[in-house]
Amino acid sequence: MRDDRKEEYTDQILKRALVSGMEPDEKLNREILQKWEECNDMRKKSVRRVYMATAAAACMLLVTVTAGAAARYLNPAEAAEKAECAEIAAAFTGEDALEINESKEGGAYRFTLMGITSSESLDSVSSSAEFSSPGETCAVIAIERLDGAPMPSVSEDAYGDLELFISPLIEGLAPWQYNIASMNGGYSAFVQNGVLYRVIACDDISKFADRKLWLCVLDSTFYDVNAYRYDDTTGQIARSEDYNGINLLFDLPLDPEKADPAAAELYLKELEASWKSDETETDAGNKTFSDDMTTLTEGGEVTTLTEDMEEIQKEY
Repeated sequence: MRDDRKEEYTDQILKRALVSGMEPDEKLNREILQKWEECNDMRKKSVRRVYMATAAAACMLLVTVTAGAAARYLNPAEAAEKAECAEIAAAFTGEDALEINESKEGGAYRFTLMGITSSESLDSVSSSAEFSSPGETCAVIAIERLDGAPMPSVSEDAYGDLELFISPLIEGLAPWQYNIASMNGGYSAFVQNGVLYRVIACDDISKFADRKLWLCVLDSTFYDVNAYRYDDTTGQIARSEDYNGINLLFDLPLDPEKADPAAAELYLKELEASWKSDETETDAGNKTFSDDMTTLTEGGEVTTLTEDMEEIQKEY
């Protein structure tokens, strides 16, 4: 049985890391990931929440190609329907939907960004069990092996070995702080005809459409600061050419007319305020735990255990 309190506390720790503009070191990241993995069985779920951290990924060669034979894929609406995301499927048939069908190769895989949709058409997504925020941006990505072998089903153990972090990124916002993990994101996945489909969603980014927008793909379960270069002067994000792993970067050509700078500024303030609120709750949780330990010690249990151990040692 999962420890809900422990999971909630770990989630707060992850979100708390977003408040700082500093990049966490690898040791801290590994400790966070270990605690997170203890609370979640990631191998047998077709629907998963995405969490934030920063670390290195496995070595893989990257090659970029033009869009391939996307006609044999499900279209975005069909993929969303198959993933049991009816509201998103409906949105992909609306005027806000944008078909892209661009493919890039990385490591042993081909990734195809099939399409993206955003804004008012997804207000009803808040009723979905997978996606909890009203007004969201959703994208569909198809993933297949270059050698033609089928992708493992989401119910297979081998699926749990496939580590991917797929997220929108926004010009001018530090990518390790602002990504699908911090912007109330999640995804649903399934495999059909050997192709893995991932339907992702996060808070609506169309309000930032007057900026450069990207979709990153990493062979990791978290955002890796080593995979991309961020220029805090220009706000540009680019692939690190010497990165030994998958670090694809797709352009997201949302209509600039959908931009709303005032709404974007308000969103950022509310998002950052929520991080500070989580930090306060984490501090309160720490105090409660400390108080509990003090009470336990004062109650004599710890002292008694120590005395018992001393007596046992004397006997031997």
